[in-house]
Amino acid sequence: MEKIFDLFIVLFFACVLNTSALAASPFYVGGGIGQSYVEEDNVLPGEDFEGEDFAFKVFGGYRFHKNFSVELAYIDFGKPDDNILGIDVETELYAVVLSGVGILPLSDRFELFVKLGVAHWDGKAKAEVAGLTARDDENGNKLAYGVGASFAITDQFAIRAEYEGIDEHDDLDRFEIFTVGGELRF
Repeated sequence: MEKIFDLFIVLFFACVLNTSALAASPFYVGGGIGQSYVEEDNVLPGEDFEGEDFAFKVFGGYRFHKNFSVELAYIDFGKPDDNILGIDVETELYAVVLSGVGILPLSDRFELFVKLGVAHWDGKAKAEVAGLTARDDENGNKLAYGVGASFAITDQFAIRAEYEGIDEHDDLDRFEIFTVGGELRF
């Protein structure tokens, strides 16, 4: 595993530093890691589910104007869990999100951005108590939104910090992720 990680780091920096391999174009790809938060009110009468977990995302986009791009992302919210009245509840959530991105360059290197789009999400829940297990699966399409900032280290590589959420679902009252990551611009 360590050798795979080392190879990934070497390839990553080779791509970032090799400017001849990365001609200026409007395409970009990236990823991020962070924290997901999921909240559902009244799972049981008067009891709420509140869970968080490690999360990650990968994305790709096309910047067709200095102030606008379109972006496709896969977000894995991890497996947030909670214990409600002695019942262990675990969720597994992911989403595929297509967003329009509005970009406000504040300098040659620093930008703020907002996102608005649609998410197709899929969620699984599992509850266990006294050796008994109950499962539920749900999915749907909802409004997705986000805000963030990026700072270009080089012309080809930027770091990003962002918050993204998916509009309240009938059951889920809070469905969001905070990430820090990188963006490789081609």
